[in-house]
Amino acid sequence: MNLSLFNSVSSIMTKNTVVVNPNTIMDKVCEIFETNSFHHVPVVNADNQCVGMISKLDYFQLQDEFTHFNVSRSKITNEKFFKSLIASDVMSKNVVSVDVHDPIMKVLDILLENKIHAVVITKNNLYEGLLTSYDFLELLKQSHQQVESQA
Repeated sequence: MNLSLFNSVSSIMTKNTVVVNPNTIMDKVCEIFETNSFHHVPVVNADNQCVGMISKLDYFQLQDEFTHFNVSRSKITNEKFFKSLIASDVMSKNVVSVDVHDPIMKVLDILLENKIHAVVITKNNLYEGLLTSYDFLELLKQSHQQVESQA
């Protein structure tokens, strides 16, 4: 991996992400968050355009307030509630996106200026992947390891 911040986002973006469509029932999205460690699920339409994003924070905010106390009724309440919603009901529609050829530094500036954690990567306005704050932490770690190995 080339670690320059001036390379294109394609060098560090996450490809082959899990996505849902706007009509995906939210209990499926819940299952995705419960069984994976990532924090963003892009909502992609039939034309492969990203039309929204659901974050793990969005998911947590929708849960019954007693979920964290392990109250048995909260599980039933959550199941019913999430089966009554679809992804387009919950997703953030104002998704920030950049082109796959844009420099990494551009995305870093966008994340910092907007205080967001993920940017959608597109090619010809079609969904290609994500670049998250976690990807920048990985880049920093690898850069540090590279410097350490040269010392």
